[in-house]
Amino acid sequence: MGIGSRVERQGGKSGNQKVYSDAFRGSAHRLILMGYERLDAASHQNSDEEDISGELVRVMNEVIQDDNAEDWLVPFSASNESPVDAPGRTGKSRRVVDIMIVMSQRGPHPQLQFEAKRLYNNGSARLYLGEEGLGRFLSGKYAHKHEEAGMLGYVQTDDEQTWADRIQARLDEGRNEYAVCEDGLWNKHTVIRGPRHTYLTRHNRTDPPRPIAIYHIFLRFF
Repeated sequence: MGIGSRVERQGGKSGNQKVYSDAFRGSAHRLILMGYERLDAASHQNSDEEDISGELVRVMNEVIQDDNAEDWLVPFSASNESPVDAPGRTGKSRRVVDIMIVMSQRGPHPQLQFEAKRLYNNGSARLYLGEEGLGRFLSGKYAHKHEEAGMLGYVQTDDEQTWADRIQARLDEGRNEYAVCEDGLWNKHTVIRGPRHTYLTRHNRTDPPRPIAIYHIFLRFF
């Protein structure tokens, strides 16, 4: 059974409540890695987040549209600076998320939203977790109707594990500040053929009043 069939059976007919399936999320993560592997990552050591995100989306769509693309890739698309639904925001006032991966199917289309941040100096971990990073998901500004989302850390100094450890330490110290669930502490998350440095945390939101799972993916750019 293909990825589209599994997602539709598990979530497509029940709206956003179960729109994410393990199959869809895993495929989205694999697509990110496949796009990343097409990039000359080292050439982006000093690039801005917007430039990296734009290039990552471009190459992900190249992967999808490749003549030799695997069948499971066909329903997918990736977009950069995509408008998102949020209460009280319409038209040009809608916020835009850095990267969105969507799968076309009958009924609601599963989507996974990502906020991206550069990791390169002493203030990077704070920005990654702050109001314009993780905070956008915790406040409900992004992924308002969804139960999962992602953070992309563009590592431009040190290495992926070093930054993962720094982010984890700040979350551990600020569990209340970052609304970490009792069972939501930092855990390694493994996806076959997916990004190596991926971690999972769970957080409480007040609007909407339900938890959200955040997948943290660290990619090296030097």
